Order: sequence, then structure tokens, then C-alpha cells
Amino acid sequence: MQAISEWESDQRSSEELVKIALAAPELDDDDRWEAIRTLHHRGGQTEFDLAVALTQSAEARARALGADILAQLGFYFKTFTFPIESVSILIELLNDSAEEVIWSAAHALGHRRDERSIPNLCELADHPSEDVRYGVACSLGGFENELAISTLIKLSADTDTDVRDWATFGLGSQTEKDTSAIRAALHARVTDEDDDTRGEAIVGLALRKDERALDLIKLELQRADVGTIIFEAAEHMADQRLLPYLSKQRERVSEGDESFWVHRLDGAIKAGSSSGLSH
Repeated sequence: MQAISEWESDQRSSEELVKIALAAPELDDDDRWEAIRTLHHRGGQTEFDLAVALTQSAEARARALGADILAQLGFYFKTFTFPIESVSILIELLNDSAEEVIWSAAHALGHRRDERSIPNLCELADHPSEDVRYGVACSLGGFENELAISTLIKLSADTDTDVRDWATFGLGSQTEKDTSAIRAALHARVTDEDDDTRGEAIVGLALRKDERALDLIKLELQRADVGTIIFEAAEHMADQRLLPYLSKQRERVSEGDESFWVHRLDGAIKAGSSSGLSH
């Protein structure tokens, strides 16, 4: 990713950057996103007007680009520009006929974090495209709104792995709400075949100090390949009863290993040792 100084020193016009982004062969092309991030950094009237014009194009790729630009205009100044106008346009784009445009608009609204978009995003929870449902799951996380929460509960049982993962993350870690419905949705995912989804569910239960998380963490710590997300859950649980299992994982660590995996493991051990629980 470019440093902010590079964005500031980019001499290309915003019109040129739009042409570069449109010419990119794929939506995730590096050149496309470098151009978009520079437009985000500028975030002024010119960039907004260009984005609006793109959203009105007959070409789906151009409309998707317009949504991607509107997503974070002004972000690099720590505040979004044109918030009301951008969100209104992005909500309209959720009704687009092209899947790639809906996907871009959904993700863009996740960046904008405007509660006005919640009902429209939730209406897409049954969209036939897993990419669109994924965009919805990513964008609803962090809202305390009841409709957003109920939609995430539904998406946490989606047939698509990525959708389940992000919806479970949204329920488990991105909201402070603690209801029986949220706990039930999280517990339903603790046997998920996907490691990340399963881990996010366990973290969510641990954050809520749900006693069921204790045995789940013990079980995960006995696996041959333990992910850092389980250490995160253990740290949140902060229970001395986990120390024997964590200590066995620590015995595997080579001297001088300062990896992130070891850092998370040590954090879990410290939390358990400081918990004051004795069972």
C-alpha cells in the first residue's frame, strides 16, 4: 500500500486515475485499488462528482467503481466527505441489476456505517449470490440495531463458509449485546467444519463468559494445530482451569520464538494466571 506522502505527491489527475481503474482487468487488481485509494485520499468535490457520474453509467463495471470510490472518500483525513449524499447513492445501488455493483455498494456501506442502510442491507440476506450475502455480513457487523443482529443470526447459518464466518464474527466480537438468541447462534457454530467460524463462535461465547466456552477451548487446545483465535478465546475467558492446556502448548515453543502465535499464547497464559480463579 502507498504511504500517504505518495498519495499527496501523485501528479496524475483524478480523471486519469478513474481511467486507470476502469482499464484494470479485474476488480481486485492492484493498480485499480491504488487509483481508488488515491481518490479516497483526495476526497474532494471533483472526486465525488466523478464517482457520481460513474454510478450513472450504463456499464456495470463503471457503476461498481463509483461505489468503490464513494465508499471511503476523505477517509485518509480521518473523516468521510459527502456522507449523506454518498450513502443515499449507495443505498440506491443495492437495487442494481448487476451483482458486482450490489457487492461493491454493500461493502461501501459497511465503511460508511450509516444506520439508514440497515433495512436495505438486510433485505439482501436471501440474495442468490454468496458474494452479495458476504457483503451484507461484513457490513452489518458492529451495529447494535435489532434488525441487523437478527439478520446476522440468520447469516451465521448460511451455506457459504465466508458468510458464516463474518456473520459469526459480527455476532461474537463486533457487538456488546448479550442475548439468549445471540448465544444460541454462536453455540450452533462451535462444531462448524470451518476453523475460523468455529473459533469466532468460541470467542463470542468467551467474551460473554459463557461457561460452555471453557470445555470448548480445552478441546481446541488439544488439537495438533491450534490457531491464535483459540488463544484469544482463552484470554477472554481468563480462567485458571485452562492453564494446564495452555502450558502444554507453550512447551512446543522454540527458544527465542517471538511470533504472533507465541504472543497470543502468552497473553492467554497471563490472563489465566491473573484471574484469581481456583477450581
